[in-house]
Amino acid sequence: MTATPLALDSVTIESPSTWPADTDLKLIKGSTRLMLTTQTPLVQAVIKKSLLYIRTSLLFENAFPDAVLALTFVRDAVISAAANHGPATTMHTRLVLEEDYISKIVPLVSNFNLVTTELTLFEASC
Repeated sequence: MTATPLALDSVTIESPSTWPADTDLKLIKGSTRLMLTTQTPLVQAVIKKSLLYIRTSLLFENAFPDAVLALTFVRDAVISAAANHGPATTMHTRLVLEEDYISKIVPLVSNFNLVTTELTLFEASC
């Protein structure tokens, strides 16, 4: 399976904001879904870094979290990744201050992490 990038006309910026443009999220046109590949390099870097934080939480805190704890892991991972990624200080502030902003990112990170985990388990069992 190969990933094909979306055409620029099929992506919309969530809404003009007072925040820097590199923190804006790009939604798939006509939906509320996000794709990692359509985001700005800054948002992509923070999301990718957050996956490492999630794996750390799974390894050292709880390998089998319930839904509430898993959501907490994801939210904490995204905020920590932004806090520890030098150029993302504005994104970190936005994540902390805007509940709507982080609530749009969390499903992307948790879905991506689920697929990665399933692929890792599949490869390990082969």
